Amino acid sequence: MFMSNVRLEVVDVRACFRFYRDVMGFPVSWGDENDAGYSSFKVGEQTSLAIHQYENNLPEIGREVGMRPLAETARGRETALVVFEVENRERLDACAEELRGRGAHIIAGPADHRGWGIRSFYLRDPDGNLIEVNTPIEMLEG
Repeated sequence: MFMSNVRLEVVDVRACFRFYRDVMGFPVSWGDENDAGYSSFKVGEQTSLAIHQYENNLPEIGREVGMRPLAETARGRETALVVFEVENRERLDACAEELRGRGAHIIAGPADHRGWGIRSFYLRDPDGNLIEVNTPIEMLEG
């Protein structure tokens, strides 16, 4: 078994589509900006990141799996963190600058977190999902 994709249930599919395509720079593997329901992006050799109109799932599978309308959920509370890894420290810092140049608002970092063994920075997509971009660094001992 392997993870094939992560699907984010979002409110604004079009804004999130433009963010993942234009700001993050991920190639589109399904859908387009005008598809208000579902799109996906190639983020790894065998992995994709999908965005899906949250409300569309409610009548289809929502009852089966217990999905509730957004007003009834813990929207606004961090329930997930989407994490991407780059090759090294230099690439991480360059990636932060590239994303800033494409309009991303980096909310923290880049900074070393030696207790976790990573250097990282953070941003949010238009729907508020928290994104971490990191690279391994030497871990602090003790």
